[in-house]
Amino acid sequence: MQQPGLTRILQGTSKLQRQHRKYPRILSTKPIRVAICEAGPASFYSASRLFALNHQAIFDREIPIDLFARLPSPFSLIRCGVAPDHPEVKRAGKAI
Repeated sequence: MQQPGLTRILQGTSKLQRQHRKYPRILSTKPIRVAICEAGPASFYSASRLFALNHQAIFDREIPIDLFARLPSPFSLIRCGVAPDHPEVKRAGKAI
């Protein structure tokens, strides 16, 4: 008898977890760099969350974030428009 889909998936993840434990964790010393393409609302929100994690010292190193936009004029966030109930996304443009 075939098991339900979720049960099969959960059993597969437990196998992966056991396999993952076999290998030691090695912390990378390579710098982390993030590039976000097209500086729209979702991009600004993602960048603001990464900035917040940097300020909370979640990571052991500073993460440089590069925002790339297709158009030469800045602030595509304003062109796209943001819902009034998301002021934190609007404030992200000022922070950057």
